[in-house]
This record gives sequence, C-alpha cells and structure tokens, in this order.
Amino acid sequence: MGLEDLRDKLEDNKPVVLGAAGLLILLSIVYLIVSMFTGGGNAPGTKATLIYFDLAGQKVQLVDFDASSGELPATPLSAGAEVFLASVWSCGESSDAKLTDGMTLSELEAAGLFIAWLEKEDPNGAINEFGTRPMLYRTLSQPKWVKADTAQSLAIIESPYDKCPDATRYSIR
Repeated sequence: MGLEDLRDKLEDNKPVVLGAAGLLILLSIVYLIVSMFTGGGNAPGTKATLIYFDLAGQKVQLVDFDASSGELPATPLSAGAEVFLASVWSCGESSDAKLTDGMTLSELEAAGLFIAWLEKEDPNGAINEFGTRPMLYRTLSQPKWVKADTAQSLAIIESPYDKCPDATRYSIR
C-alpha cells in the first residue's frame, strides 16, 4: 500500500477523518484547560527538592516533597530550630557540581557552590492572595533579617553577581 492508496482511502472517508481530527483537537483543548486548573500540569507525585541550611549544624538539608500538592513542607527540624531555605549558587555553570544532603560550607565551596542568602516567611507579614506571607532575607555573614521589598533585600539578591559576574542559581536535577 503506497501513499497514493492511503490518500485515496482518506479521501473516500472524509467524514471519519474530519471527525477524528476534531476529536483530537477537542481532547487537546480539554487537556490544556485541566492542566491550567490543576497546578500547571504537575502530575500527582511530581517530586521537587527544597534546599535548607541549618545554622546550628552548619549543614545543608535537602527535603523532597510532592510539588503537585501546592503545599511546601515544614522545615526539616522542630519549631524554633535555626533552619531556613537556602539559595545556592555557583560561579558559572553548576552542571558538574553535586549538592548532597549534609554538606558543610567547606564542602559546598569545594564543589564550587555557595549560599547567597537564606529566606523565611515574615511571621508579622499579612497573608497575601496566594496564602503566603512576605519573605525575609539574610546572608550567612549578616544575621539581620530584611524585608523583601527593601533596598537591603535587593542588595542581598544581587550579591551572587558581586561574587562572580557569571553566577548561576543551582538547581537540583
């Protein structure tokens, strides 16, 4: 059976071909709509990893969670512990760097990585329309937390580029 035979069969069955094409388009539209209202297409069980830093133990803690739930997990230690979300960066591409649970600051540095800042929710901030509070930022060398919408927080967020112009935020693969 050649292409001409296939073309003839499709030509002879136009209503079936058009119906199948219409059904395919309709199913695609339904899939896109469902994806928009169910977490952007994150299938149940979609795993993600958050990077925390324990100030007392001076170690990285990796926490896996189900990203499709829309809920972030609690910090890995009990309430009151000094564990915060960490923004890990590298100078240049971090594709060769491997971040592992329990790494110390010196091990991060040996892997070509560094913690640019720590972040946490502002316990005194008003809850926004997304159900979260505004963030607070600090560096490891500066213990004072600053609000997200200030010049100080902007300086913290831009700090990786002060360390190296080709800074890249680390992502877990």
